[in-house]
Amino acid sequence: MSIKKKRIPHELLPVVFIGLLIIAMKSLATFENVQAGQLMFRNDQGGLHSAVHIESKADITISGFIAHVTLVQDFVNQTDDWQEAVYVFPLSETAAVNFMQMKIGDRLIKAVVREKQEARQIYRQAKAEGKKAGLTEQSRPNLFTQSVANIAPDESIKVEIRFIQSVEYEHGEFSLRFPMTLTPRFIPGIPWATPTDQVPDADLISPPMVYGSDGRIDNPISIGVTLSAGLPLKIISSLYHDITVEKKERSHFVSFRDGIVPMDRNFVLTWQPVVGEEPRAAVFRETVGSEDYLLMMLLPPDESSLPQAIARDMIFVIDTSGSMKGPSIEQAKKSLVETLKRLRPQDRFNVIEFNSSYRNIFHVSAAADPYTVNSAIRWVTGLVAGGGTNMVPALKFALDSPVSETHLKHIVFITDGSVGNENALLGLISDRLGEARLFTVGIGAAPNGYFMRKAAEFGRGTFTYIGQLSEAESRMDALYRKLDSPVVRDIEITWPIPVESYPKKLPALYLNEPLLVVARGDNLQGDIHVSGSTARLPWYQSFSSESDVVHLGVGTLWARSKIESLEDEKIAGRDANEVRQAVLDIALNHDLVTSYTSLVAVEEIVSRFSHDPLRRVPVPNLMPVGQKISAVMYPRTATSAGLSFRIGSMALMLALALMLLRMRRPQVS
Repeated sequence: MSIKKKRIPHELLPVVFIGLLIIAMKSLATFENVQAGQLMFRNDQGGLHSAVHIESKADITISGFIAHVTLVQDFVNQTDDWQEAVYVFPLSETAAVNFMQMKIGDRLIKAVVREKQEARQIYRQAKAEGKKAGLTEQSRPNLFTQSVANIAPDESIKVEIRFIQSVEYEHGEFSLRFPMTLTPRFIPGIPWATPTDQVPDADLISPPMVYGSDGRIDNPISIGVTLSAGLPLKIISSLYHDITVEKKERSHFVSFRDGIVPMDRNFVLTWQPVVGEEPRAAVFRETVGSEDYLLMMLLPPDESSLPQAIARDMIFVIDTSGSMKGPSIEQAKKSLVETLKRLRPQDRFNVIEFNSSYRNIFHVSAAADPYTVNSAIRWVTGLVAGGGTNMVPALKFALDSPVSETHLKHIVFITDGSVGNENALLGLISDRLGEARLFTVGIGAAPNGYFMRKAAEFGRGTFTYIGQLSEAESRMDALYRKLDSPVVRDIEITWPIPVESYPKKLPALYLNEPLLVVARGDNLQGDIHVSGSTARLPWYQSFSSESDVVHLGVGTLWARSKIESLEDEKIAGRDANEVRQAVLDIALNHDLVTSYTSLVAVEEIVSRFSHDPLRRVPVPNLMPVGQKISAVMYPRTATSAGLSFRIGSMALMLALALMLLRMRRPQVS
């Protein structure tokens, strides 16, 4: 007897395909909806449970222009297995990390600074031997990785990191920016979202990203700030969080109104001095042994010294990649429209948008008459976000665009900076800038501040940060007033004795932005003389290098600035081995985490027996508020490698299933 197996009718194949697709998307949704601060993995029964949860607390002490930060990260193993937690976290690009210790119960294990490969080897050996260990590494000047090995079931390990950073001052307002998450970065090269030919450490800067959940606080953090400004204050505020401010004797204490918040955006604290109390120059001093370290802040002349504005050729570059979806693209478009409205008849301009590729509205810069400006505004208003963050072609077009000798070329670059190939882009700017100036505008809840600031520095311009839509008009208005001309050019500093100071090449002083210089010298006493030129008259200022108050951390900031200068020399072409050795010397002497050094802590007690398995789990970061994880596949801004692999696998399985269904034929047995 023959039995004829049933065949799926050809007309039902689309239905079967859709059913499989729904099942796959539900599986994908399970991963995308993982709670922040946890990794969800499958157990033997196919269920999902959490691995390591992280809670954070930051204590910040601000004295003048220097902030000391203690960040405590509490890693809690919520499983029955031994875990190794890996957490990628952002810091300010000016942060100098110089301390780490682990606390296990009542035991403290202090870390030491070692050369990076040596520190990794110490950590790996301790991990393999079952000893508790911690490793703090720098992947970028504003991106660090914390690894904690051998966390026992139901155990909590606290990792304490300390760093120092400088306070910012602009337009009569001080500010401190504390990043709490990052924007997923576009990884160029082949393959993508894993180490590539262009970004060899792509896996280290591409942590898993998840959305926050409704009704609970994910990746929670509390922050306490002790603010000693050293001058009377008019306003203390936070741009993106509700805070409470408590007046102390000579300081203010700032905290979140609700105690804890999710780590889904930057924390930015601002404070304004009473009118008439704004500093014109300030010196902060620290003495270590026979060496004196100075941090000098100098403000430019008043706005009345500005020259008559000259004609400009304005080239606007706007990021429309997938990472800009949501509020970011609206902020970017509003910022650009506000600037287009301020163009003058004598100006020329062009607009370039980029994602996976780029396009420009005009072949060459056009006159800023009402017709072309209104056409550009309509064009910008219609832009939508999608695709990858491929900056190179757009930057090349902007930098290589010809300009008339009668016009000053300014490039305004509006982006979230979500790229992993920062050095290649900085090298491009350095090589092709010519006489132009590049101004960067950082967009979104967590832009790549390191790239944005360094791009402006290499471009001899300034960096403006816009974190929400309501700031666009005022921030772009402030930038617009800088674009005509720097306030003071050709700045020179005459020190009372020979010193080593940074930055080596002093930038122009722009309106309402201070010049910050750090210096080191033996027995540094006497007056400091600063000179430069404005469009109208020479400019000169003199003040004493003495300071009655000791400011701990100035020496660390000097070392951090020297290391940054050395890294810039490598981008400009200096031998990489020479730079590495020079950075190692200064980093080991000052106990700093750099691209060549790490902090490693090991407890000598064996905690885990060799027969107990150890799971390695990445702890996800929260997606910046308002942003979306890019839908699958290149060339959109990369999601985590694991997510990309799962998506690709699902797509492959669906394709194979459909092909098998099409090939199936009746069989007789």
